[in-house]
Amino acid sequence: MRNIAEEANVSLGVVHYCFNSKEALLKAVAESFVTPIIGPVSEAISAAEPGELVDALETALQVFADVMMADRGRQLLGYELVAWSIRGEGDAAKSLHRAYLEVIDKYLKEGIGLKDGDLRFSLDDAPRMILAWLDGVMLGWLVDGDDERCRRMLRDFASILVTPTPTTA
Repeated sequence: MRNIAEEANVSLGVVHYCFNSKEALLKAVAESFVTPIIGPVSEAISAAEPGELVDALETALQVFADVMMADRGRQLLGYELVAWSIRGEGDAAKSLHRAYLEVIDKYLKEGIGLKDGDLRFSLDDAPRMILAWLDGVMLGWLVDGDDERCRRMLRDFASILVTPTPTTA
């Protein structure tokens, strides 16, 4: 907390006044991760043509990647925050995870207008499935720095999401 006060050029008392614990501060940081994504993804979805489900999903995923890839350090901080929270007794990871799931769910249902049957799996499972994929792709990007592979994987995932499951005879 002392380092944060010094970096922000405020007294330690101000930091403690705004955040009564380290967990409260980290929870606020976790919640701030969602904010930069909401506007650009909303704009991308609203610009999508009706009936172009794969394109709408692909565009939303690409915008998400653009925001995340614009600040590698921020993305890394997000993973460190989650790891710290999971190791300890804090719930910053739960807050961040829940916020991402809520945003994804809202975009799928309200932004894109998906209904059950539009995807290969349950619409209720879709936010968790998408978040798991995004986390894996972005973690891979942090490791290898391969921008094109990251974008290609997100493009391909949009197609996988809406491809009907083959029926068995």
